Amino acid sequence: MSPTMTNPGVPLAVALLLSALASAQTTPKVYLQGSEVYLLPPGSTQPKQLTNDGRKKFMLVQSASGERIVFLVEVEDSADLADIVVMRSDGSQVREIQFRPGRINPSDLPGMRGVEQLDWMGERYLLLSGSLNPSTGEYAKVDIATGLTVASYYTEGPSLVPSPDGSHVAYVGLIPHLTPEDQRRPMFCLDDECLFGQPARGYERKGAHLEYESPATWAPDGSSVAVLARNFDTNVQSVVVRRPGGASVEFTPPEGETGRVQFAWDGGAVVARVGNGVWRLDSGSAAFVRAK
Repeated sequence: MSPTMTNPGVPLAVALLLSALASAQTTPKVYLQGSEVYLLPPGSTQPKQLTNDGRKKFMLVQSASGERIVFLVEVEDSADLADIVVMRSDGSQVREIQFRPGRINPSDLPGMRGVEQLDWMGERYLLLSGSLNPSTGEYAKVDIATGLTVASYYTEGPSLVPSPDGSHVAYVGLIPHLTPEDQRRPMFCLDDECLFGQPARGYERKGAHLEYESPATWAPDGSSVAVLARNFDTNVQSVVVRRPGGASVEFTPPEGETGRVQFAWDGGAVVARVGNGVWRLDSGSAAFVRAK
């Protein structure tokens, strides 16, 4: 029997998609159809409707376990920066959060102009982000148990990346918009090292102007994080590795080694490549060692 015969109210394209998902999925999957949220149980082609309120919804995201769902909802005449609904996958509501009620008072700290991205940090926290201006942004960590913002990170562009378990964050600290190039000194920051209005304690190479040009990439176990940097004055690339609560290590290719620097994780070790050369930083080591 065809999907359209078993689900007469479902468009053919949607029915075919549900059939494909059901054949492979092991956790519930959620999606928006019209203004409502639907859940497709594992191994089923029969979706379950979780909402029926007619409110416009967007930015629907499941937690890693698939047990929790979050989305933004349009509320008529709302003065909030965003209205957030958190649900369980069985359709029961955990909390509706008014994010920054009344928006931001001009006398308060600067904040994102709107929520442009929504994601999970583990199963308890949400990460909301948005731009302050064309070059800087803010990330807000929100506790779904209380609805409160527990941390705000101000960043250079969309640079913040949580660790795999959500216990740490890495980002390039904010540099004020329109700062002249010769005055920029970006820092590669962890957690609360570069909070707004406080002295920054992120990584920088003394006497050098480093620009960070790749997303921060965490080790699979979250013990370390690496990023690709480039010296603004010499154009030489390097790899910066940071360990929460531990020392930082920077790898710069030896003199005579030319070409683009690349890096990847091998378990808890960072492997850097330049041309035909390979260098390795093992977990707990203080320096890269040539491997090839």
